[in-house]
Amino acid sequence: MFAFSRSPRPKELIQNITYFQADISDQISVESVIKSNSPDDLYGIVFVSGISISGESTEIDRFSKTVDVNLIGAFRVINALQSKLSRGSSIVCVSSINAHLAFPNNPGYVASKAGLEGLVRALSLDLNHIKCRVNAVSLGYFLTDMTKSSFNDEQKRIQRASHTILGRWGELNEISGVVHFLLSNSSSYITGQSIVVDGGWTVKGM
Repeated sequence: MFAFSRSPRPKELIQNITYFQADISDQISVESVIKSNSPDDLYGIVFVSGISISGESTEIDRFSKTVDVNLIGAFRVINALQSKLSRGSSIVCVSSINAHLAFPNNPGYVASKAGLEGLVRALSLDLNHIKCRVNAVSLGYFLTDMTKSSFNDEQKRIQRASHTILGRWGELNEISGVVHFLLSNSSSYITGQSIVVDGGWTVKGM
């Protein structure tokens, strides 16, 4: 099992995962690090990378950088590894409910996640010649490095929890089961889809 990230190896990453640092916004890094260090018989790819940039740069810069990592970065990685995919493999892209709902003051993130789910649908068709299935997991709010400022703000934490049917934020272990399902043969008739894991946020009415 292999993992790649622009950050140093996380402490919580289990030891039997081979880890490399790579920048998915840079094609040379994708080719020289990710492609060259990946095995030639890939049975699964999980694309998790995502950024949300605060307002320290211009709106156009924020939009461009966000789309470059969240959407174009996914295509860079999958395109680079396409020749290594084994027949019957599976790709899972981690998306967000922002792909389906309008969230304020972050158009690049919303557009990039909507585009990512469009890319999933396109690749599910284009990679079917090797019977590779491509799906997405569309997440609500979970405590991560990107969301910890909202979680640590009691008012925001409670407000976001109130949008869900379950009345709480998700826990990271509630993502892994869905990802494992989509990687496995248990989901052999599912492709081009987005499974929403949001505690009921997107379906809650009054």
